[in-house]
Amino acid sequence: KLGFSMDKDERDQKRQLLTNKLNEILDKTKTFTKPQKEIFFYELLCRNTEYSQIDQNTEYTAFGALCEGIAMCEGYAKAMQLLCKTSNIECLLVRGVVDGNLHMWNLINLSDGWYELDVTLSDRDNCTPNYIYFNATSNEISASHSRLNDITIIDNSSKVIEKAQETLDVMVMSGNGAALDIQREARVDEADLLIAATPSDELNL
Repeated sequence: KLGFSMDKDERDQKRQLLTNKLNEILDKTKTFTKPQKEIFFYELLCRNTEYSQIDQNTEYTAFGALCEGIAMCEGYAKAMQLLCKTSNIECLLVRGVVDGNLHMWNLINLSDGWYELDVTLSDRDNCTPNYIYFNATSNEISASHSRLNDITIIDNSSKVIEKAQETLDVMVMSGNGAALDIQREARVDEADLLIAATPSDELNL
């Protein structure tokens, strides 16, 4: 979303530019597998985006990363999420702390499970991706990254997940909450409280 301040004409113009850029990128990956698409998106962002704060708010958006070539960590993560979403790859935003600073990265769902992906910290060597934080496990990345999302929502409904991602400061995961692999990725074993609910108030009571 273009969440920064602008008039309608400018917002519509930037939205069209972003749509055109997405179509251009996705056209190149039509025949790619999901893992191939992820690598393509990752390398594209690393090679074409510069970590920079120009104080225009666009650096916090996918538009800044994809259309202007500048982004802070939030812009990198949102651009990766948008590219994956338009390619039917589940990709979440993760808020946390790295080296004492607020940070944002991604959690991506591939055919063999969930992986942590930090494009920002992979783009530190003259636009050459270093793959240090490419598809790391949660245990691997926890050595340097600490999540701040205190609440995790697991649901099978893509609409519920998308709404929660947009409106709540929570971690969201798509899947069956009773599945052991989903529980492990959500770190249920570390939770202070686990709430399981159904759409039926009668059953919940």
